[in-house]
Amino acid sequence: MFRMPSSVSRQAPLAWSSELVTSHNIFSTVPDIWDKDALWNYAKAFQLLKNNPPEQRLDASMPYSMYMELEKRWSKFKAEMDICGNQRYPSLGYNSLEQEVTVTTTQSALHEYAASELRGYIADSLKAYFSIHKLEARKGIRDNASTSKTSTHREYLRSSKDPDGSFSYEDDEEGVILRVTIEAGSTENYRGLQRDKDMWIKGLDAKVVYMLEAKRRNQERGTYGPIDYRNHTWFVWRRDMREPITSMDTPPTVMLLPTAIGLKMSDFLSDRIWGSANLPDSDVYFDGDEFMRSLTTAICETAMERLINFVLPVSV
Repeated sequence: MFRMPSSVSRQAPLAWSSELVTSHNIFSTVPDIWDKDALWNYAKAFQLLKNNPPEQRLDASMPYSMYMELEKRWSKFKAEMDICGNQRYPSLGYNSLEQEVTVTTTQSALHEYAASELRGYIADSLKAYFSIHKLEARKGIRDNASTSKTSTHREYLRSSKDPDGSFSYEDDEEGVILRVTIEAGSTENYRGLQRDKDMWIKGLDAKVVYMLEAKRRNQERGTYGPIDYRNHTWFVWRRDMREPITSMDTPPTVMLLPTAIGLKMSDFLSDRIWGSANLPDSDVYFDGDEFMRSLTTAICETAMERLINFVLPVSV
């Protein structure tokens, strides 16, 4: 079951200078009407993009016009440094409702393996289910990997976000519909998780948001999660929050995860197609023990990466 795609798991840090960004070369290009706090957020965001230190995330407030300037400057820098256009990290996103920019730097091997494994479980479950329940419409299911998404409506207009994985459905009448998004990583608090979830569901029309986060102390526990398991935390949110997710009712003291964690086969088809299919719904299979065993290599590699980053001095 263990998957280790070379294009993802062996990703090397970007080879550009760790030169610090000064206030002069940042502020000289931006309008005077932007306030001081936003200017400093701009400077911090651009410095993080340039330096790309491992496993960092910055959420910072700034108006959309400043974000566009940041995106323009970042694109110019990548072109000057000959950085490949499909290089995922560092990534830059924006939440229009919160007027907040998010910068995420290169992630650990553990992060990438976890996302890849989760997508693998989903793909295997879908294949097994539709090998029994023949349905021509299953061909509309799309594994989008980590393709960036941009909102075009409501209060999230022009917001953009990069998932660690996503599945959409190509409906003949409704077009391409985002169904499930996956995020694996860490965030600063439970409110941060909810903010990400709201953007996916309300701004990008995802039906289900599935999150695997590094466990933090004093984690708040909500109606829809988390489950705690071997220092990792699972969250599953659905578009209709009135529907309970039974797997999320599992007490945090359990030693084993259930074989199902809140994802259904119906989540991956459009509502129109599923409603006419007349098929029994089924859980996406998941083996928590196998999942954690399969991550052993990634855990060791991540530990080594962090040791090297701690011991070796940062070049300036």
